[in-house]
Amino acid sequence: MLRRMYRKTRRKPKGLQRLWIRLLNIPHLAIIIAGVVFVVVVVMWSLLWVFIFRRESNSGVYFAGMFRVADVEFIPEYRQAESHEFVSMANNIQHVVSNVYKMSSVARLYKQAVISDLSNNNKGGVLVHFWMVFVVPQLKSPAVCEECVGAIFRDSVHTSMKNRSSVGYLLGLPVDIDSILINAVQRSDYSSNGAGSQCVDKLYANLPGSSVPLNVFPSWGGVTCHVKLTAVPGSLIRLTVSVFHIEPSDCVNDALTVYDALLPMRGRILHRMCEPVSSSFSLVSTSNVMLLSFRMTNGNKSFRGHFEAIAGEICMSHIETQLKPETSGQIYSPFYPSLLPPQCACTWKFKTPNRDLGVALHFENYVLKPKNMKACDQGWWKINDIIFCGSYVGHQTTFRVADHRPEVEFRCSSRNSAQPFQASYSSYNISQPCPESHFLCSTGLCVEKSRRCDGLDDCQDESDEVFCCKSSHLLHKTACLGSRALKNKMLHIFKARPTKNCAGKVLCILCLYAMERKTASMEEMRSTALMV
Repeated sequence: MLRRMYRKTRRKPKGLQRLWIRLLNIPHLAIIIAGVVFVVVVVMWSLLWVFIFRRESNSGVYFAGMFRVADVEFIPEYRQAESHEFVSMANNIQHVVSNVYKMSSVARLYKQAVISDLSNNNKGGVLVHFWMVFVVPQLKSPAVCEECVGAIFRDSVHTSMKNRSSVGYLLGLPVDIDSILINAVQRSDYSSNGAGSQCVDKLYANLPGSSVPLNVFPSWGGVTCHVKLTAVPGSLIRLTVSVFHIEPSDCVNDALTVYDALLPMRGRILHRMCEPVSSSFSLVSTSNVMLLSFRMTNGNKSFRGHFEAIAGEICMSHIETQLKPETSGQIYSPFYPSLLPPQCACTWKFKTPNRDLGVALHFENYVLKPKNMKACDQGWWKINDIIFCGSYVGHQTTFRVADHRPEVEFRCSSRNSAQPFQASYSSYNISQPCPESHFLCSTGLCVEKSRRCDGLDDCQDESDEVFCCKSSHLLHKTACLGSRALKNKMLHIFKARPTKNCAGKVLCILCLYAMERKTASMEEMRSTALMV
């Protein structure tokens, strides 16, 4: 009876307690833990997708570009990015550029355009430097290749061109199609030139000939610095590098890159320095703007130099040579001794005392050869309507023009700055280029006959050691030809192999023939070989 009363009076657990008791049961606890782990995994995966994988799958692609706005007068306020005039013009140009790409096939990938600089231009109008940013999934990265992005902009201008002019109109903005240049750049280039960067500096040369000092101090080490140089309209910029203290590298750690623009565009690189500079040198731009891009790691690094505005040279000279060949003068490359810019030209008009005399040009480390199908990379020359290509060599050369009134035209043709050249000129006898006691080398030099076949490279291309066969050569254990180059050439022509003492071999007979004739042409030696 009492037990029954106790059972009736004992309270049953409430709902929350009852649930807790059930949860503490082992099967239920395992299910709860599994559910919590699942929720945590889902949350973590979502965070990884949003902040890592999605960011990696959509990467930014950056471009730097420039073009000329024609028929627009440049005003000094455009140099100040904070001025109302700059902001108004930049917003207008930015709207035009954005409209071009928002109406193109890459509209979904286009993000923004940023106008970096407005500068004056030697051709008139306003030169625009701008950035473009695309957000591109990795699978669609070929859609925003450098050629594709440039073609979209050029095609938009081309469709609006009128009257066979190079100027097209984009929403009323006159754009010169020949001035358009767009290059892909690194994100670091964009960020280091962006707004708020503490490493961007602008310097202006407002007076031609006045020197503006340019120093990068060691305290700037460990950063990437961009210094923008601008000169008065109609002038060029000459940069002089006095000292550049860095550690030698492969242009990865310490380097200075000079651009023929105000943005780091690969297609406008003038010069690149990756090693210390102790002797002063200078280089010249093709317009009135220049960008210096410094990359220096931590350490005692420094740069000292200056820049100035210079006038573009009108390089043309009328030269009268003297009767005596020993009397000579000098001609120099444009802007000498500065490095040659990618664009320059010079013309020399010579006149000799009479028709029997031509003009000889004596170069220290330069040679002229007739142009072939390849482009001239180190100088384009036109001499009496014949095209030649120049190239740098490690020896002296002489180029002769068999005309008493030749016109020599030179044009810079290198993509980057090139080494300067100088040449001495003199008159020479067209019928007898060298004195009687000398012979003519293939390099154009005149060498004494006594120095021929002496085992020394007097012509600086071994042409004075060709066809040199002496009696001592007949007993040589490998060949009877003194010149290895000639030996290989003759082996290629006649398919002969000289053996010990050259007994009964074609090359030995050719050698004897050359000994008797002193000199022999290749055709004479070939005909002799056919008779053997």
